Amino acid sequence: MILVFRGYFLDMANGYPYMETKFGFLPDDLFEMAEGYGAAGRSLYIKSALSLDLLVPLLGANFFTSLTLYLMKKNSGGEERYGLAFILGLVSCLSDWLENLAMIGVITTYEQPVMAFAVMARIMTTIKYLAIIIFVAVIVRETYLSKRRL
Repeated sequence: MILVFRGYFLDMANGYPYMETKFGFLPDDLFEMAEGYGAAGRSLYIKSALSLDLLVPLLGANFFTSLTLYLMKKNSGGEERYGLAFILGLVSCLSDWLENLAMIGVITTYEQPVMAFAVMARIMTTIKYLAIIIFVAVIVRETYLSKRRL
């Protein structure tokens, strides 16, 4: 999502990247970034997290779930695994939303850091990326199975 306005965000946030695009961050990194953003960058981050970044995870989870279900159905006999696709979609979307809320918590409390927000953000980011990796692995597997059956 941030790719849409990356340059604008970097200008507004004093060159600091969008928090959730930074891999392997530590809680202190988030508070440093929140402070470095400045008032305009913090405001833009919150606006984007509460607008576009609510829709994009939903669309992404829907896409991955739909593609996975299509491939499972195409491979016939995948009905017993349909629950996996729904659970992964739900987990990826909810973890992204919770990550956004935690990042907003970090931004709004950076002057008196609340470590729980930073830790929650880190956990939700990890869960989100794990769900996406599992989705990709399932899609690759189902694609392989469908090609093998041809």
